[in-house]
Amino acid sequence: MKSYIECYSCFVRQSVDAGKIATSDENIRWEIMKEVMKKSLEFSRDDSPAIMGKVIHQIVRDISGNNDPYKNVKDEYNKKASKMIGFLTKIIDESGEKLHTALKIAAIGNIIDFGPYGMYGPSLEEFVCKKLKSEFAGNVGFGDFKNKLDNAKSVLYVADNCGEIVFDSIFINRFLKDKTVYLATRGGAVLNDVTMDDIKEIQFSDNVKLIDTGDNAPGAILKFCSDEFNKLYNDVDLVILKGQGNYEGIGKPNRKNVYSVLIVKCPVIASHIGCAKNELVLTVPD
Repeated sequence: MKSYIECYSCFVRQSVDAGKIATSDENIRWEIMKEVMKKSLEFSRDDSPAIMGKVIHQIVRDISGNNDPYKNVKDEYNKKASKMIGFLTKIIDESGEKLHTALKIAAIGNIIDFGPYGMYGPSLEEFVCKKLKSEFAGNVGFGDFKNKLDNAKSVLYVADNCGEIVFDSIFINRFLKDKTVYLATRGGAVLNDVTMDDIKEIQFSDNVKLIDTGDNAPGAILKFCSDEFNKLYNDVDLVILKGQGNYEGIGKPNRKNVYSVLIVKCPVIASHIGCAKNELVLTVPD
């Protein structure tokens, strides 16, 4: 998708938030913000916001000298989410439609996003309890998704954030165990997005093969991703894109059976999809 005028204030806010996390030196934070503002003036509105996100966080890393500013909070949220596994599993076990509930739980995990929300997103536990009562918005019915998933032998699952990846693991290990699953992390540190280093303590079934996108944009942007990732993207039976960044980055999927599962966290994406902010979404990206 393209960028909108409202995206530019978010670019500046992200640079301020990330600068505070990366360094305590206010002079360096000013340099980060000024460089981001300069680059934002050169940024094409025809490009995805995820591309500017890639630029922003490269600037943060370069100027601060901090190669993974969010490392501590990523570890924190993986631990927080891991403590919820028993609680979430019980919810699934007691539900009438277990797959549907597990997919909603995976979507709810996408609320752990320090891009649009900064460090001040809603309480994870409260949000889970609230949003489990909701249904998916978007242009795909759950029945259609379930049918396509049932018939798929191979799945590319593109992960998004730390913490959220624990919610994903419940869905993947339990409901994709009869498929070959390629689980893709980011190719390098950006925001609180999950990388190979962040996934080491999380357990996945033997049918899950871990890869990365080959790129550190906060979303899967095919022209930046590795040849390996692009080949899998085109060859698997079904693709699941977790999160708003992957929705923004992929644009028009240019193949069948590509689904985005996310929480809408900004009014621009809400308007683009045709739903309200904070809604669970199951949709084909466009």
